[in-house]
Amino acid sequence: MRGLRQGPDHTPVLYLAGPYEFLPPAGPGPKHTPALARALAAAHKALAPDLLALAGPEAAWLAAAGAQTPAQAPGSAPRALVLPVPGGEVGVILLPVLPSGALTPPDDTVRLVADLARGLAARTRLVVALSPWGDLAEDHFLRTAGPVVDILLGSGPGPGVAGRFSDDGKTFLARSYGQGKALHVIRIAAWPARTPGWRWVRDENLRLDFLNLSDAFPADPAVEALLGGLDLPR
Repeated sequence: MRGLRQGPDHTPVLYLAGPYEFLPPAGPGPKHTPALARALAAAHKALAPDLLALAGPEAAWLAAAGAQTPAQAPGSAPRALVLPVPGGEVGVILLPVLPSGALTPPDDTVRLVADLARGLAARTRLVVALSPWGDLAEDHFLRTAGPVVDILLGSGPGPGVAGRFSDDGKTFLARSYGQGKALHVIRIAAWPARTPGWRWVRDENLRLDFLNLSDAFPADPAVEALLGGLDLPR
């Protein structure tokens, strides 16, 4: 893994890009051309996330277009990765593709994810899950699995969520907004303590900077050049 980038205050930044960075949950439309797939893949490569996870339709769309990207494609089972950061390691779980037509994850999938999360919690400082499931399935997982992940970064069908805490305060949930309209910046001041009474406390051990990516943000010239001339979906 390459060295982490530095934020404006010289703190290390772990840049995670989750599913549906390339396509909307409804799948490709008429403007989602092979040329757009290749341009978006090149743009994300230039942005250089520490981890980029795809949803199933995205993986198929990019592959059909011959787009090359260092992304993690989804599978039928959850996968665990460990990323080194200053002061320890972060465990990341890539949630799997749901069975066709399923609105919630099967019980055995919930158990597999929970087992992976507990194993990661024993050896890493933070456990993050990246989900393509949508809000209904993610809420079901949090209710049935309990506080097994510290942060759940959701995506897929359903509304975006700037950030909220589970009832017990042990899991922080954020859900991406469509069409690249926002960026979640989660600032962690202290690692989870792994004790029964520990919980996230807003603006103490965790702070969210939710950035609305309006036209006030200047375009990156390199990315703008990659997308120039394409009829972009709106």
